Amino acid sequence: MKYLLIGFFTRTYMPYINKYEQCLKEKNIKYDIVFFDRDSTRKEITQNGNEITYYHTTTTSRIRKILPVFRYINFVKKLIRKNKYDKLIVMTTMPAVLLKSLLLGKYQGKYIYDYRDTTYEHFSFFKKMVDKIIAHSYFTAMSSRGYLNILSNSRKIVINHNISNAADAICHADPLKEVHPITIGFLGYVRYFDVNSLLIKQFSNIPGYNLLYIGTPFSDCDLGKYAESINAKNVEILGRYDNNDKAKLYQCIKIINSMYSLNSSEVQYAIPNRVYDAALFKKPIMTTKGTHLSEIVEKYKLGFSVDPFNDDVPQKVQEYINNYNADDFLKACNDFLALVKRDESTLTNKIMDFLC
Repeated sequence: MKYLLIGFFTRTYMPYINKYEQCLKEKNIKYDIVFFDRDSTRKEITQNGNEITYYHTTTTSRIRKILPVFRYINFVKKLIRKNKYDKLIVMTTMPAVLLKSLLLGKYQGKYIYDYRDTTYEHFSFFKKMVDKIIAHSYFTAMSSRGYLNILSNSRKIVINHNISNAADAICHADPLKEVHPITIGFLGYVRYFDVNSLLIKQFSNIPGYNLLYIGTPFSDCDLGKYAESINAKNVEILGRYDNNDKAKLYQCIKIINSMYSLNSSEVQYAIPNRVYDAALFKKPIMTTKGTHLSEIVEKYKLGFSVDPFNDDVPQKVQEYINNYNADDFLKACNDFLALVKRDESTLTNKIMDFLC
């Protein structure tokens, strides 16, 4: 038996793949992983052991990135035909949709579909396609219960959290009132210029606050250039990072920035990796009011939400710090992780059944 894990990003931005790899290794099953590096300046294919990477530059323009995406999917199809994989694990919606003829044909009931975010589900024909891919999967792992507001509920759906850095978890919370300066940090693909430029403008040169962005920026999100244009001296922009370094990177961050633009429907119901980072590394998370994430954060007391377009965000942050209690926050993180681990146990059992 040989399996193929199909990604749509690089390993750094797919920490959720670790769960599948752990199970495959435990079962001593051979597998390959194919990644799509869309931030490369070159076009080539490399292989390192069982890891295959397809390099091709794309942009945030939906039209201009179509060709590289189709080239990548065609490469994946050739890979499947060549190696005759027994089962597939497909990460995110676009690869699943573009591989639907294989998934609904030869691999019907022989694939896991890992659903991560919405794309074009507001179109009825696209939603029906996604529902069909879910229905014919062995099971579908879903990163947020919020997506059930969009998709048809199905017995095939299993919740999949991302606690891939659990071994690096810390057991204490920072006493924020005693910390100076407060660094508000973002790890991941740097995007949502509208929201983050507002944050930079509001926090620009305010004593006691630093803003930190770590990760590959989208081409339309040059926050460094914007910070320079308004002479914001307390903003630092770093590039790509290794997911294995998360624990170290979070040491200098005191509040996690997980602000989304409400103009983007794809994040309305999303639960990003950062919420698990908040609980694991004991860092309060700041997010946008009106999102499913804000409901989770407020329900489990993992941080706070703000309206970046109407609130005085520095004032809201200071109010949170004034009312912050490290012991209460630590308990909230541990209670949330206990619930997550119960769901993870169910997911692990489903993966193990699939691998039989």
